[in-house]
Amino acid sequence: TVAEMGNPSPLTSDLSTAQTAGTVLQYLTGSGADQQTVNITVGSGHVYVSFMTMLAPSPDWFTGFQDLSLCRGGNWVDAITITVQPWDAGTDCGTTFTSANCAGGTTNGSSAVPVYEITPTTTTSAGVFVNNNAVLPMATITFTRRTYNVVSETPGMRPVACAGGQRYNMQVQSLWTGARHPADYPSNAHFSPIVVASHNTTYQMWAPGSPASVGVQTVAEMGNSSSLTSDLSTAQTAGTVLQYLTGSGADQQTVNITVGSGHVYVSFMTMLAPSPDWFTGFQDLSLCRGGNWVDAITITVQPWD
Repeated sequence: TVAEMGNPSPLTSDLSTAQTAGTVLQYLTGSGADQQTVNITVGSGHVYVSFMTMLAPSPDWFTGFQDLSLCRGGNWVDAITITVQPWDAGTDCGTTFTSANCAGGTTNGSSAVPVYEITPTTTTSAGVFVNNNAVLPMATITFTRRTYNVVSETPGMRPVACAGGQRYNMQVQSLWTGARHPADYPSNAHFSPIVVASHNTTYQMWAPGSPASVGVQTVAEMGNSSSLTSDLSTAQTAGTVLQYLTGSGADQQTVNITVGSGHVYVSFMTMLAPSPDWFTGFQDLSLCRGGNWVDAITITVQPWD
């Protein structure tokens, strides 16, 4: 029903049953947008991810992947980008994108066949998806390891749709102490002045597996935010950043940040000083969940190099 009609209901029902049985950790559906972001959780016993979406309109063609492991060599990958090809579900024998429904999975109307990849040799008589004797990828999929752990989340008691602007108090509480992190703990350990920004999906302050910008480098190495705030000002002018601000290096502090319907993400960083280039923070934390602004969310952040 996904491949033929774009309807995920029977598949999500199967996934719900599998979740109850313990073979699926989490499942979700997104939109049909050309570009979109979702959050998926994996675990030590559930390291694989599978995905599919109909190529509409079509008889039963889809794209996706199955059994992608995000654990490599015993460690979670920071980031991975893959491409996905077109596939035939083998349940309809149509040969063009707008063919009438046809029983069977082959062009001669025989019974359904196993799922197969559409290649120059397996394509239909109409040659769908073939260009210069090759079938090019249908999409790129990028996984980026989330840079924070959610401790608690409070959905809106009176749901407020993610439209217009919403102002949040952001409280930072340091947990970096000699008792918690005794190895080589410096006597003058402190945070540098924090940098926070609200932004859309286009802007990226920093990301696991990606090179640090000069702005991120100067924060991480010297605690100096001037280069990064200059980048943020440019991004704000371009419309990818809604608001940015700097705070202090205090162990506990509160700042106010505004998000909006087109800028639902927040990113943050501060130097772990003194250090060569170590910092803590998070990136791409969405304050819009299920179409509504969250009332409150508490996360923990890890050290990064």
